[in-house]
This record gives sequence, C-alpha cells and structure tokens, in this order.
Amino acid sequence: MSNENKNRFLKNAGGILVQNFASQGSTFIVNLFIARQLGPANFGIYSLSILTLNSAIMASSLSAPAIGAQFIGQSYAENSEISIFGWRHCKKVGLISSLIVSTLFILCSFIPNLKIGNEFPYQIVLPIITLGIISSLYISHVSQGIAAIEQIRVLTIFTTFSSLLYMVSGILGAFLFGVFGGLIGVILSMLISAVIAIFLENIFFKSISLKKEKIDIKKITKGLNEKILPMSTAGFLLLGSNWLLSALVMFYCSKTEMGIFSSANQMRILVMLLPQIMNSAGMVIRNRTHKSVEKTNYRALSIKYMLFFSLACTIIGACFSFLIPILFGEKYKSSVSIFYIFLPSILLESFILLIRQELQTHDKFREWLIWVMCPWQFSCAIAALILIPIYGAIGASASYSVGLIGGILGYLILSRKSNTGKNYIK
Repeated sequence: MSNENKNRFLKNAGGILVQNFASQGSTFIVNLFIARQLGPANFGIYSLSILTLNSAIMASSLSAPAIGAQFIGQSYAENSEISIFGWRHCKKVGLISSLIVSTLFILCSFIPNLKIGNEFPYQIVLPIITLGIISSLYISHVSQGIAAIEQIRVLTIFTTFSSLLYMVSGILGAFLFGVFGGLIGVILSMLISAVIAIFLENIFFKSISLKKEKIDIKKITKGLNEKILPMSTAGFLLLGSNWLLSALVMFYCSKTEMGIFSSANQMRILVMLLPQIMNSAGMVIRNRTHKSVEKTNYRALSIKYMLFFSLACTIIGACFSFLIPILFGEKYKSSVSIFYIFLPSILLESFILLIRQELQTHDKFREWLIWVMCPWQFSCAIAALILIPIYGAIGASASYSVGLIGGILGYLILSRKSNTGKNYIK
C-alpha cells in the first residue's frame, strides 16, 4: 500500500470528517437545546417531526442524489459532459418526485383524525415540513455531486456554513416560539442553503449542450433509471422502518417516552459518526478509482478503517454513556439503558455499510435491495410490532439491532445461493 493511496484516502476522510462533525454537531446541539429547555414530551414531538421530514425527503428523492454522485464520480474524468448530463437527469427525477410527495403531505394535513402516534399534531407539522423537502433534496444533490469530483474544501465550507445556520435558526426559533418555532427555524435554514447550492451548481456543473449523434442519451438515462428504482425502494424502506419505530413508541407509550427514546437514538447517531465518515470516504474514492489498478488497495483501506473505528466507537460509547443525563438533563436518565441496547447496532451497522459499499461499487443495486434491505427492514418491523407494545422504547432499540442481524443474514444466505456475492465480503 503506497503512501499516496493512504494520503488520498485520509484527505477525503478528513474533509468528510469536518463536514459530518459540522452537520451532525449542529443537529445534535439543536436537539440538545430543545430536549433540555422544552422537556421530553415536546422533544418527542420535534423528533418525530424531523424524522417525518427525513422520511419524506428519502421517499421523494428516490435516492437520485446518491446515484447521480456515483455516476459523476465514475465518469467525470473520462467525459465531464456525459457525467454532468447524468447528474442533471438524476436531479430532475428527484425534484419531480419531491413535488408529488410535498403535494401529498399537504393533502394529508386536511384528513381528520389521522393516527400518527398519540398527541402528534400532524395538521401543523405536515404543511411546515413540506417547505424543507425540495430544498433539502437540492442541497443533497449539489453536495454529493461536489464530493464526487473531490472538491472537498468547497464542500467543507458550504457544509460548515449551512450547519451553523441550521443551529442558530433552530435554537433561536425554539427559544422564541417553542417546538414549532424550532422546526420552522431549521427549515428556513434549509431554504437559504438551497439558494447557495444553486450558486455552487452554476460554478461546478455549468449548463452543457450534448451532441446527440455522439452520445446515446436514451441508453444513459435508461441505465440511471434502472439504478434509481431499487435504490429508492431501499432508502424508503430504511427511513420507513426508523419512522415506524418512533411512531410505535409514541403510539403505544407517550410523547414523553418518545423523547427519551430520541435522546438515546441521538447518542447512537453521534457514536456512529466516525464509521459513517469512513464509509463515505471509501465510497467517494472507490467510485473515482473503480477502473484503477489500485481499487483493491482502496477496498482494503476502507474495510480496515471502518472496522477499527466501529469497534473503537462502540467501546467509547459504552464508557461514556453516563453523559446522557448530564447533557440532556435528569429527566432523560432512563435513556441510558436504551442506549446500552443500541450499542451492538454500531458494529452491526458497520458491517451493513461495508456490504452496501461493495455491492454499490459493483453496481449491484437490485441485489442490495433484495439481499440486504428487505430482510433488514422486514426483521425490524416484525420485531418492533412484537417488542414495542411490551417493552416500549427498550423494545424499539432492540428491534433496530434485530433488523440489522436480519440484513446481514439475508446477505450471507442469498448471495451464496446466487453465487455472485461470494467474493464481496470476506
């Protein structure tokens, strides 16, 4: 393994580290402020609102930002015009879908007695979050596109500014107007960041005119659409199951229990940050070098760093779980036990991320959906329906790990039967 390979990998990882710390850090601080100042009940409403927004974004995006980023990463060096065309096609698909989902959310807000958990004010929340769907999708497209061409410094500055804006708007809104003020504040920050993303798009992805006689446009769009369908279904299943866990906790327990569960989940997300960064850095560099002779070396680096940081973060999380009531307040003391149940999921999710990285860099999008996502989400949903009515938030955290185990077992069993996945994860 040459020092050049390591330096390139770590340079990308370092840039993504700063971006993720800025993004996740600002989100964590806003959640922390709302949890401490407004109490578990209001924090439960806010958490389910944000999770509903994220689920809507994933459903409406059809995973088009990730597909577009992979396409531009793999083809930019060979033909920048074709890569930008493919990226713009993915963006168009995502934006059309987001308009449809936003319309459906507004219509749902007029349905009387819609059951989305106990005491969840969906008639107020749904119209508010529709404002964030399109803007967040646009930010994601531009950010992932810039990352794919390894303009890490530009992306770091943009992400840091957007994260600071998110934090200030969310905290100020919550301080002045309560839980809905915080929600409106973070969505306004998304709208401002989307305007900046439009400016960045005009710099890095300028409009192009393709010569149709030289480029098979139908072939390109057909290939991209074939990737979008399985990836969008997989993404929808993922956030759908996460939303189901939270909604069932609120439905069978209370919005206070939902707030306590959310505080433990926030700590899980924070602890999972470094493995996620290693995965993102691995995806970027492997997409750019998928035809290079060094691709095997980058694969080994990615696996090595992922497993090391996931194990280290699991140990650190176990040692510092006492910080939860200190950070969130004494009312959240019971979330420590929920967080302990979450800890195995950090290692399990790291294995899932490695499987995803392998399959997607080999363009095995349909296999990712069938082998991993379907068993994962089916196992999680069944476990949730059984455990949450009995054990509440603890049952929800256990269900998450059960789902991950189902995804890993699904991959191991189904990939062996197909004889096409045996060389991916060893």
